[in-house]
Formats: sequence, structure tokens, C-alpha cells
Amino acid sequence: MVVQGKQMNETDLPYHASGPHIRHCIDLLRNVLMCQPDLTLEVKNEELGGVTGFGTEHQCVDWKALVDWTSEWETFEQKAKQPQSAEDKLDAEEKIHGAGHGHARRHK
Repeated sequence: MVVQGKQMNETDLPYHASGPHIRHCIDLLRNVLMCQPDLTLEVKNEELGGVTGFGTEHQCVDWKALVDWTSEWETFEQKAKQPQSAEDKLDAEEKIHGAGHGHARRHK
């Protein structure tokens, strides 16, 4: 192992420590920093000539609202069961698209 001074191949590493996985994680962090940065302004401390990074209130993500929204939309337009017959399929299509869109309804 590396800590024991032995040379390792990438194939010897567990997946979570592999190059592809670490690149994936760093790319996710890059996306967060670029796409959702914390734009909170920090007040300059004149004595320090800059900011300390402490004592400023930041606006965080409302995780409960995010989880609730995700839960609501994760099954969007997924059907619990598929129509069993051609008649059921036509009924399902009419519910989705409405009647009168050029689909000829078969009569018994």
C-alpha cells in the first residue's frame, strides 16, 4: 500500500479512491461553485485590510423545500400500470391528449 511505501496500480484502489471517481467528485464541486455560488457580501474589516470570513450571515439552500419538490416531481408522468387492452390504451391516450386530435375512436 501507499502508506507502507509500496507502489500501487490504479486497479488496486477501491472505486471511491480511483481517479475516475475523484475526477467526478471534483467536477461536481466545480459545478456547484460555478452554478450556485454563495454571493453573500462580507464587510471589509479595516484593521485587517480584508474580510475574516466569519460573522457574516449567509443564505443557505432550503433542503426541506428541495427534497419536497424532488419528491413531488420524481414520478412525473409515470404510470402505475400499463393499459391492458386496445380499448384501455385509447382511453388512456384520450385522457392524456384529449379527444378530437385526429385519432379515430374504434366503435364496437
